[in-house]
Amino acid sequence: FIGSALRHIKSLQYTIKDPPSRSNVAPSLIIEWDGQVVNLKPAEVEQALSEGEPRIELFSGSTGIEILPYMMEVGEDEIVAARLKEILEGAT
Repeated sequence: FIGSALRHIKSLQYTIKDPPSRSNVAPSLIIEWDGQVVNLKPAEVEQALSEGEPRIELFSGSTGIEILPYMMEVGEDEIVAARLKEILEGAT
């Protein structure tokens, strides 16, 4: 749900990464964008989500962010998608 809710944002791409082994059984969502189009660094998105309400924690890298959904409860995907949409659209 999260990736498809953001696909209208120019240059944004998302992929689902399957776990590399059985010890980590949940896939993760990788979201990447062109910094020339979305004027935010991944670490800035991570910080905005961490400092916002509700607080959302994820990982950032050099080209995007990674969401690990294994602890999410029903409906929290919609909350994460709405916050990401607000932050990323505000930087285009």
